[in-house]
Amino acid sequence: MNRKLLISTAALIAGLGIAYSSLQTPTASASYRVVKRTEDNAPFSTFYLKNKHSNAYMWNLSHTKKSHNLKNYPHTTWSRTSTVTLQSGKKRSIYYQVSNGRYNGYVWHGYFKAGQNPDVSYRTNSDKEVVYSSIPKRDWSQVGSETDYTLKKPQLTGLSSYSAYAKKPTTSQINKVVAFIKASNNAAGITGTGSLAPDHDGDPTYNGWQNFRIVMRPISSSKSKTMVPYVEYMTNNVIDEGTGNSYSGSEWETAGTFKAFYDAASAISVKSYDSNKQPSDTGTVIFTPISYALPSYAVEDPYFYTQADKIYTLAKGSLSVVQNGTQLEYVKTANILKFPNQIVYRNGIAYGLADPTRTAVNINHSKATHYRQIDPNFTSPAFNDDVYRNGQWTQNFSVVLDEDWAENVNGGMALKPATIMLTQPSTDPDRIPDFNPPYPVAMGTTTADANTLRNLYAPSSVWAKYLK
Repeated sequence: MNRKLLISTAALIAGLGIAYSSLQTPTASASYRVVKRTEDNAPFSTFYLKNKHSNAYMWNLSHTKKSHNLKNYPHTTWSRTSTVTLQSGKKRSIYYQVSNGRYNGYVWHGYFKAGQNPDVSYRTNSDKEVVYSSIPKRDWSQVGSETDYTLKKPQLTGLSSYSAYAKKPTTSQINKVVAFIKASNNAAGITGTGSLAPDHDGDPTYNGWQNFRIVMRPISSSKSKTMVPYVEYMTNNVIDEGTGNSYSGSEWETAGTFKAFYDAASAISVKSYDSNKQPSDTGTVIFTPISYALPSYAVEDPYFYTQADKIYTLAKGSLSVVQNGTQLEYVKTANILKFPNQIVYRNGIAYGLADPTRTAVNINHSKATHYRQIDPNFTSPAFNDDVYRNGQWTQNFSVVLDEDWAENVNGGMALKPATIMLTQPSTDPDRIPDFNPPYPVAMGTTTADANTLRNLYAPSSVWAKYLK
């Protein structure tokens, strides 16, 4: 996911003052200077656009560059942190310094109408439909949400329904997930609630899941009443407003669905990995390009890891919950490949994680003359095919399942098939043009996981026709 950089309202407060005089709509930035200013105090006054179809520009804090056109944010409620009078020549204009928790800048006051935007977006009005929060309610409006939960088709195409999970969790379920998160925090040495107030470096003081909440969000459309519970955690980012200064900011970011957290809290076993040692020559890899937000296989996302920090084994079903950093999601259990003894044999091919061309690998040559090394250095599913000739292993070819097809489009995934990048050793340095894999892998299909493994297990004869 491309991380978008946000600014907290608290970090935007500047000591600005105000003087009212004869004013007009500004049209250019030409040498504006601050004449007077005044600072707003929390709770901040809120505003939204009078006309959602007309241009209304936000300027950087030196009023030298337009940063955003507010007509592109028709659902947004803006919080005013200060009011400033700018002068250019003999003309003066009143601007509001506003923020939505994401963007911050000066906007001419005449574009606004006071109050909350009646056309609610859960991204810009992130304090709506909060089921539980570890931070006080008075601070809710200070932090925007990074995640837009409204999904595009075809991320919902060809998948099972998510409606069974679109209900508010019970008190006992909430308590179980809250206890799980707090226990996870304690295990990481994180206790209590982090403060939004900046430390001596100007950064908010919280880590991991220290500040978290449970929210209800509609995912099929912005106006849907069918809402799914999600867990969000607070994270801190930095943005340069073009003034030479960087501002720290807080945002809510999704950590996964509430169901994934509840299943993790109910797991029958948990396997943890040392991130400093994994992946290693032995262990477990997750060989799939796809993960799921819910155990109904609904709501797909790309899976950009070959391993997980933790794997939670569920009591039933064909999925497992995996944790990578602060994210929880489901993957097909069949795509979690285990190599407890380094080598696994399947249909005359040996499989493992070690590179036999660099490391001595104990392979029974009577069982296999080909070896597939699953390469953990790629974020996409990848493997090398090695062949045993003249008493040594040499690389035959390499395959990478290209995940450029997994495009993030406003929170949804584009329905494009995966392609194969295939290379051969240095004797043939030119990369073979990308091609469709022998077994197609595409988002929104029920065969994507299984076909990823079929490509891994395909005999060398299947791949031979692609080699030069």
